[in-house]
Amino acid sequence: DGLDLVPGAVVLVLLDAQDAGGFVRLGDARIGISARYPRAALNVAGRVGLRRFSDGASAPLFDLRLERPFAAFSLTAALVRDTALDSAPSYRSHITVESLALGVRREEMGAHPTGAKLTGAVEVRVVRFGDSNAALSASAWAALPLGRLGPLRLAGTAASSYRDTRDARARAVLVGSSPIPTGGTAYEIRTLFDPYVTPERQLEARLGLHAVLPATPRLTLAFTAEAGAGRERATGFGPASGPAAGPIALTPGTYVRHYTPFRAAFSATLVSGSKTLQADVSQASSAFYNVTTVDLRVTRRF
Repeated sequence: DGLDLVPGAVVLVLLDAQDAGGFVRLGDARIGISARYPRAALNVAGRVGLRRFSDGASAPLFDLRLERPFAAFSLTAALVRDTALDSAPSYRSHITVESLALGVRREEMGAHPTGAKLTGAVEVRVVRFGDSNAALSASAWAALPLGRLGPLRLAGTAASSYRDTRDARARAVLVGSSPIPTGGTAYEIRTLFDPYVTPERQLEARLGLHAVLPATPRLTLAFTAEAGAGRERATGFGPASGPAAGPIALTPGTYVRHYTPFRAAFSATLVSGSKTLQADVSQASSAFYNVTTVDLRVTRRF
């Protein structure tokens, strides 16, 4: 049996968004341990932490992960307590999110998708929110090595997911209006998830390509591109037009929305002694977001 210290983390997030009510600042601090029990064939990892918001509020963070490895696959379970941070208003609402996930995984935790064997996982997750709402999701993915082009390692990937929330958390935002030449006014109404994102009957499938290039013994480059198709039940608000300068009342309704999910990402990892420098850049779009992310990270082993 053995105990290891899980790498701790201190994270500072700065957000300036109109939908969040302006500038928001929050910070995370986490630490944990992992344990291996060979006699029980069980791996355990747990972390605790605290999130502090700019308005003075704080929320405890917790996650516990179990892995039961077998010869060809592993059974996994995860219990997580966090706060919602998936929409701009969620940075001020401090809604608690608790989830339980059960899965089957054909790989070791942290294994690379360009390895020598087919890897993949299936997971079902039940979510409970602090405002008594609930959600259910299921996902599956697989990665198949495609071989090498010199030092370049390639893998094909496939993934699918289903997400549904019991009650939608959406409200209307009147963005603007413009006169109609034939008479009346056209309204531009946007749907905003508040205080967190609530996908409804969202079904998605993607295919992708993953490439890894060990450029030097210390520098590794990686690239991922994936695209697919998705559909969901979306919430919208009307009317689209009317005789007045603004709508007298906004009426919600649902409709089927089709979209094309896409993600492209590039990363560079440089190892120098006890330090690791990693830079990640990604562009992603889905049913209700289009986001560009730049992540710089320095890790040091003690």
